[in-house]
Amino acid sequence: MQNLEAMLSRISDWVWGPPLLILLFGTHLFLTVRLRFIQRYLLTAIRISFRREKEGAGDVSQFGALTTALAATIGTGNIVGVATAVAAGGPGAVLWMWLTGVFGIATKYAEALLSVKYRVRTADGTMAGGPMYVLERGMHARWLGIVFAALTAVAAFGIRVSGLDDRWYVGPAQPIKGLYFSGYTEADANPDIGDSTISETAGIGAFAMATAPAIVQFIGGTPADALQYTLEMYDITVTEDSQYQLPPLNFRGTPEGIDIRQVVRQNLLPIINTGIAHRLPGVGQVGAGIVRPPMECFVAAVRDLATSIQDN
Repeated sequence: MQNLEAMLSRISDWVWGPPLLILLFGTHLFLTVRLRFIQRYLLTAIRISFRREKEGAGDVSQFGALTTALAATIGTGNIVGVATAVAAGGPGAVLWMWLTGVFGIATKYAEALLSVKYRVRTADGTMAGGPMYVLERGMHARWLGIVFAALTAVAAFGIRVSGLDDRWYVGPAQPIKGLYFSGYTEADANPDIGDSTISETAGIGAFAMATAPAIVQFIGGTPADALQYTLEMYDITVTEDSQYQLPPLNFRGTPEGIDIRQVVRQNLLPIINTGIAHRLPGVGQVGAGIVRPPMECFVAAVRDLATSIQDN
């Protein structure tokens, strides 16, 4: 099992490097040219999204589609990602992010257009679309659509630990408890594997929920819950971030630096707040809530940590 994880880790490191950057940015440039710089219609698209007129066939309004797309794209991971990029590459990284975002509009447009063109109406009358329907109905490659759907169903949560090389410790992605938009239930939800998890490791997100009582109400909790979540996280972290201070706690720094030993010893898992994505591609966000990662990740990591300490 460890050999398999090591092999997958090496493949991941290679794929999520220059090959993927070239493929993504190359696709952005190709579609921008092929669509004759579709970005020039950005203001028109925004204006149409806010216009009140007769709606086409679908489950949500034009404005609802816009807000759902934004909710599924923008998250706290974007904040952490930008900060990480600037820290690693300097201020010049901002320019490349801008360029990628501008040219990426063409890719986003093509993805949305194809999903709408090849969507289907399910037995209960709702719409379903996404890459697997494009592969099946647009490219006439049903087998490829099945492969895509099967791979997206394999949801796992993983952590990496400082001092334990590049190994991933994985476990099953957990269901999210929270509030759902009208018409959706827990049966529609995908397990949590989103980028919101990254923000908690930096001392923000759910770790700083004590200072955002309005947010906890949105995900189905109370201000008292928000305070309790933050206080619990002090018990499993090693430091406090002086840059992120919490007024409700006399400007105490947010808890930061998850200690896997304390997680296992106290049987207390980190808390994560996150958006809830629909289990089918193309639907987008259907709610928001809180989730905790699987304990087996931390147990396996602690065992390896103990072994590495003994060996040294």
